Amino acid sequence: MKRRSFYVLFLALFFLLFSGNVYADDASQSLSTVAPSVQETEADPDTAALDIITAEEDDCVDIETGNIEVQGVKDALYTGGEIKFDLTVILNETVLQKDTDYTVSYSNNINPGTASLQIRGTGAYTGELEYTFKISNWDENGRYHGADGSILTSRWVNSDSSSYLLDGNGYARKNTWVRRASSWSYLGTDGRMVRSHWVKTSNKWYWLNADGNMAADCWVMDGAGWCWVQSDGSCLSSQWIKRKGAWYYLNPSGYMARNQWVKDKAWYWMQEDGKLAANRWINDGKGWCWVQSDGSCLSSRWIKRSGAWYYLNPSGYMARNQWVRDKAWYWMLEDGKLAANRWINDGKGWCWVQSEGKCLTNQWLKRKGVWYFLKPNGYMAVNECIFDGRKYYFMDSNGRIDSPLWKKDDHGWYYVNGKGERIKNQWVRDDKCAGWCWLDSDGYWVPGKRYYQNPAWMVQISTNPSKHGQSFYMSPCRVNAGSSRSEHIEAMINRAYDYIGDPFIVCRSGKPGQGLDCSGLVMQAGYAAGIDFYPSTPYRHTFPAYEYESREIWKLNTLETVAWKDRQRGDLIFYANGSGTVIHIAIYLGDNKVIHSYPGYVRVSSVYGWGNIKGVKRVFH
Repeated sequence: MKRRSFYVLFLALFFLLFSGNVYADDASQSLSTVAPSVQETEADPDTAALDIITAEEDDCVDIETGNIEVQGVKDALYTGGEIKFDLTVILNETVLQKDTDYTVSYSNNINPGTASLQIRGTGAYTGELEYTFKISNWDENGRYHGADGSILTSRWVNSDSSSYLLDGNGYARKNTWVRRASSWSYLGTDGRMVRSHWVKTSNKWYWLNADGNMAADCWVMDGAGWCWVQSDGSCLSSQWIKRKGAWYYLNPSGYMARNQWVKDKAWYWMQEDGKLAANRWINDGKGWCWVQSDGSCLSSRWIKRSGAWYYLNPSGYMARNQWVRDKAWYWMLEDGKLAANRWINDGKGWCWVQSEGKCLTNQWLKRKGVWYFLKPNGYMAVNECIFDGRKYYFMDSNGRIDSPLWKKDDHGWYYVNGKGERIKNQWVRDDKCAGWCWLDSDGYWVPGKRYYQNPAWMVQISTNPSKHGQSFYMSPCRVNAGSSRSEHIEAMINRAYDYIGDPFIVCRSGKPGQGLDCSGLVMQAGYAAGIDFYPSTPYRHTFPAYEYESREIWKLNTLETVAWKDRQRGDLIFYANGSGTVIHIAIYLGDNKVIHSYPGYVRVSSVYGWGNIKGVKRVFH
């Protein structure tokens, strides 16, 4: 190809030189005469020559891009000499001729392994292709051949960096143990000697070292962990083993337990190096534990270390920031040590633990000149009246005996003197009652008008509203002698909220969860606030004739009727049908919201949309 191109280039250059000489020898021809002739050719002589060369090169075919097929390349049996093939090369359905259209060269084509051959285009062809093939001692039947081509038998051979044992017929022995010198080796499913790998036979695992020998009576590290193989080579599992004075545990998988607990009647901690921990603290990420001299984890026990007492919970973890019950109550600090002779606040209140760590209960305690009372549950009494078996005392928010003061509980008002004592069965002069106040045998104030009262003509408030004895459920009263109007209203509304989500059931007025209707809800809420809507009662309401108790409550002249614009929280809202007959009742919450029982369930909703609003009744003046 190169010779052909050079020949064409030579002709082109000769033509140009010859043309120049003709013009030079013609004396009558001037430069001005020559120039127009050159322009008329409309081509650069050098460019034209280059086009000729390029066209010639484009005629070559690249075997790398063509549709080529090479026949005759195959894996070969080792012979000790060079392996070569009679090839057939077909390009675009044309059979190419060796040494004319292509040449062949070989690499690594003598010894067993991977060999290659290179096909290079020549003449009218360019490009290069490479093919690989295997040279092996193994024939297609699986028998091993020596350098002279003969079949080798009953010996070890090395092939592909692996060792094989040939039987009497030249085949590689497979899936079997073989004795080699003083050790055992294993031949795998392909006949290769197993190295650095586990083998399972007869339901036991065996480790083969890098040299192919079976490991025995030693530790084995397989990359995933440490294992112990016994004298017979089998891997130990689910057992303890003692080596060089240290105990180790082999998990069911056969791996050495490390940084983990092992359960074997008791719990044992295995360290990072796999050794059994003993006589020390262990932190497993969840908490601190103590393992004894035999390695077992201590639990449900006290332990004294470096002069401090600790408690190990039933789980074995050190008790921290918590109470421990052991006949008395003991508080364990953040570091696990027993607290002693100090105040403790556990989030529920203040307690005092004595010098031996016990929590003080049901006793007076004097600290820095101040008396405190520790209740039977151990907590400091605060904002409450206590009885120490002799006298009543009121303790303020700091737990100290309070100054002279009126106090109030669920039963009423009482008085505490300057010593914090509760006064009983005597008169007390105080502005609260605008003069002298009588305190009964329990210490409660007995005023001339004992309860908060509505005007005489309205329904009256009582801490015992169920004066009309009933055989069905009535909500307990939640107000007392000194409750204000707003406290009565909130008692009624809060009781109604206790029924939120309960099902709507006609003619019912039961406990929360049992279901009730609109008038049943109002009756139960009224009882909680000291109101009896008699003659409407839960008992009577069970009779179908009294399904609409809301109409009876509407008729009560002991309830104040107020204008719609004057409605207030705690008022009753009545609804009517198209004929003006009352059919529904709700408790007003304010902000145009009511709580009521309506077909479906008890709910809070808008005051509108439940029928025509009949009117508003006020329960508390």
